[in-house]
Amino acid sequence: WPLLKDATDFLSQYVVYNTTLGQFVSHNLTDPDEYANHVDNGAFTNAGIDSLLKWTLMVATHLGEEINPRWIEVDDNIHMPMSESGITLEYSEMNASVSIKQADVVLLTFPLDFNDFHSYEQGERDLYWYSLKQADVGPAMTFPIFTIAAAKLLNHGCSVHSYLQKSVLPYIRAPFAQFSEQADDNVLTNGGTHPAFPFLTAHGGYLQALVYGIHGLRFSARVNAEGKIEKFLVFDPIAISGLPGGMKISGFKYLNQLLDVIVTDIEGIIVHKGENPISVEVRARNSKAGNYTLNPGEKLIVPLFVPLLNIEGSHVECRPIANLTVGSPGDVPLSAIDGNNYTYWQPLDRGPAKLLIDLGMAQKITKGLVIWGSRPAKFLSVYGTDEISMNFEQALQNIDRIRFDKLVDNLQIEISQPFEERFLTDVQLLPNNITEFEIPSPSIFTRFVIVEITDAIDESEAEGATLNEIALF
Repeated sequence: WPLLKDATDFLSQYVVYNTTLGQFVSHNLTDPDEYANHVDNGAFTNAGIDSLLKWTLMVATHLGEEINPRWIEVDDNIHMPMSESGITLEYSEMNASVSIKQADVVLLTFPLDFNDFHSYEQGERDLYWYSLKQADVGPAMTFPIFTIAAAKLLNHGCSVHSYLQKSVLPYIRAPFAQFSEQADDNVLTNGGTHPAFPFLTAHGGYLQALVYGIHGLRFSARVNAEGKIEKFLVFDPIAISGLPGGMKISGFKYLNQLLDVIVTDIEGIIVHKGENPISVEVRARNSKAGNYTLNPGEKLIVPLFVPLLNIEGSHVECRPIANLTVGSPGDVPLSAIDGNNYTYWQPLDRGPAKLLIDLGMAQKITKGLVIWGSRPAKFLSVYGTDEISMNFEQALQNIDRIRFDKLVDNLQIEISQPFEERFLTDVQLLPNNITEFEIPSPSIFTRFVIVEITDAIDESEAEGATLNEIALF
């Protein structure tokens, strides 16, 4: 309590009351984003002060300690910088031209759980917008936080899986599966950074993505009717197709108790191997939502939360996918079909770039759509094949031997949402360019599809188009 009280006294005196805003503000700081220095009202700092005040008020109530009125005043009136469109600004006066080094505002969702006291919809908007603003040369601890936030906030698609892939695949190095700090280790092409290796922060981020993302665990507390703190373990496991068979955390420690926490393909399980009862809360979106007392020797078994499709009827959303053409450092092809319209895959250059998608079974494709990012392609082609004897791995290994027929032949892309100068500065979720197309009859039944994009309408950069989402029907 003395440490908590002193920290709260210090930070409640650090903030300054702004008479124009009618709120408390902070000045001259650097938040987790190391590209933004000497800024005012860092969102993570102000949200951290808000969280600290709430914890202190809980503990003071529990202990019967005197509550300083200043704590309540600051807690009720801390300033959070916000855009006109309702996106949390990383700091006051930030505009849309930013490139952000590492996870910052998304940290409000985890580890601060700031949205629990405010708005999940706010956290979702922030997740989408800042996903597009992370620097390509940013460090490896960024996307584990996006993985955890997506697992908590999103009820559709599989961007939990695509963010997890972005946390691992661009950064892991042979022969010992160690993480580099950067997706691109070449100092001549990565912005002049000599990456740390092995980067232990990335190893820790990956482990957190599994524990707090896939398993959905949180250490939490509430004040009961008698004013006493009750600690409980949040359990919100989510289904993720990319980890067949699931995973198990053996010997998980919670309140000096020993637990096994297991996620199978269909269930989440907590096995109590300790000596004292614990309280567990299953979140509202689970069909077995509620509060449970788990005694030693008992199991708690709940179904996994299964996200819905983002684009209803799509045959390709969250299916196996591979890039046949090199992508930009840090990108993963699953981002193009993960049901999240604000993640993307981008080819390394402007030449023809191909993605192979496995529909799982032969299906007739009659139409489709592509949601583009900030750089639509110039041309789109779609290929199908009557090959059904191979699985995805075999098709990938024998791709040059499989005959593909063109279903869409160099469709010229037209702009549906013209660029506006204000897009460079306004912090808002921008309208996407969308291309819809029909498959000319007669079509074929195809299990494997190749989507090919060529060049980019924007001529300003060497990289290819940004492909946010593909859907085939």
